[in-house]
Amino acid sequence: MRFFGVIPSSLSNCVGLQVVNLAGNQVNGSIPGFIGGFRDLRGLYLSFNLLSGSIPVQIGDNCGKLEHLDLSGNYLVESIPKTIGNCRGLKTLLLYSNLLEEVIPSELGQLSQLEVLDVSRNNFGGAIPSELGNCTKLSVLVLSNLWDPLPNVSSLAGGYSLEKLAFTADEYNFYEGTIPAGITSLSSLRMMWAPRATLEGNFPASWGSCNNLEVLNLAQNYYSGKIAEGFSNCKKLHFLDLSSNRLGGEIIDNIPVPCMTVFDVSGNYLSGSIPKFNYEGCSPIQSMLWDSLDPYDPSSAYISFFRYRTQKETSLPFYGDGDSFSVLHNFGSNNFAGPLQSMPIASERLGKQTVYAFLAGGNMLTGSFPGAFFENCDQARAIIVNVTSNGLFGQVPRDIATICKTLTLLDASDNQIAGNLHPSIGDLVSLRVLNLSWNALQGSIPSSLGQIKDLKCLSLAGNNLNGSIPASLGQLYSLEVLELSSNSLSGEIPKDLANLRNLTVLLLNNNKLSGQVPLA
Repeated sequence: MRFFGVIPSSLSNCVGLQVVNLAGNQVNGSIPGFIGGFRDLRGLYLSFNLLSGSIPVQIGDNCGKLEHLDLSGNYLVESIPKTIGNCRGLKTLLLYSNLLEEVIPSELGQLSQLEVLDVSRNNFGGAIPSELGNCTKLSVLVLSNLWDPLPNVSSLAGGYSLEKLAFTADEYNFYEGTIPAGITSLSSLRMMWAPRATLEGNFPASWGSCNNLEVLNLAQNYYSGKIAEGFSNCKKLHFLDLSSNRLGGEIIDNIPVPCMTVFDVSGNYLSGSIPKFNYEGCSPIQSMLWDSLDPYDPSSAYISFFRYRTQKETSLPFYGDGDSFSVLHNFGSNNFAGPLQSMPIASERLGKQTVYAFLAGGNMLTGSFPGAFFENCDQARAIIVNVTSNGLFGQVPRDIATICKTLTLLDASDNQIAGNLHPSIGDLVSLRVLNLSWNALQGSIPSSLGQIKDLKCLSLAGNNLNGSIPASLGQLYSLEVLELSSNSLSGEIPKDLANLRNLTVLLLNNNKLSGQVPLA
């Protein structure tokens, strides 16, 4: 059952109310000012309704006992009332997904008990107030968010439903300057989320002791300078997304990258080698299972939800089927140079349920394509490696199927890899994508590739391969893309390719082939 209409004026007679929960209904009209007269009110939950107008200034008149204020997912306009700064016992302030504007008031810095502040998906601008650094218990700060809540799911009284959040790509908070050092240095901070928030200047250098910092997302901003060395002290940090900024310099080797489930610095100007990171063991990571979460602990709920959805939303072509990345390390589109070393993942993060993705395409990596890079990969359920568009040379290791049977995606296209493909490559039975196009491979295409029954994409275009197309490729019934163009292949196109019922892309041009393309 859902409630419709406006909040009735008769409610003003209930002066002893401690909790008002109308979340997840279709209540419209404005928030009445008489709510400010409820002296005993501890929780006000009006999220996911059709409320409009401004937040009444009276809300801060008698709010000494108010602990939870959730007005998110409505159509509220104008600014955040400065009087909310009077609510000194406030622990959670959720205002996301409204039409609020102007600046975040500095008076929020008076909320000494505040633990969670979410002002994302509004129209805020200006500088982020340094006074928020006075909120010494602040553990979750969400300044922007590319994901939006659904407005049609109810929440439990006083609880925080993870399932009421979904995603779109719009965000209209455009701040000026950077995040003040007083905020980044908060020892209580567990999560800071501010992607695509027009933050700029030098990357924040002061992160305090960061003993509790677990999640940090400052992606798609305009930060320059170096990644702070202080992150080496963040032993609990397991999610760090600094992608698509203007960061430069080298990454120090004592940042605990091997322990991170998400480390994304792609799309910057970072240089030097990808370090063989040092770490002293990994801290446990909170479970993402909904049943294990305390519905009255919004900090943990936020952290688990954002991590869960990030992994679900991260995908690569031809890799899906409901799987998500357990661990994602993305070094792509930078200026990294030098050889590939070992996979930068801690043994504590590997396991039979782990899907590990190492992405380093679009750099200047050089050296031989090393078999040592794939050591220990069989401890994981699946391994994904993308090193496209670098300067790697040498050969595909002959024993790659022996040391890495769980290799699921290998994209080493646009490098300088040479030599023959050994028949043992057909023993990589977990492969879904094999892209070795635009290298310097020679010899024939191994017929053993027909053994990889789950292969969806096979691209060997732009090499020096010769001989005929193996008829065994017609046994790859899951194949969607077959690219063999720009080689020296000869002979008749095998009729067995007609068995590839899922094939959507077939490129055989610029060869010496004869006959007709078989009709499926």
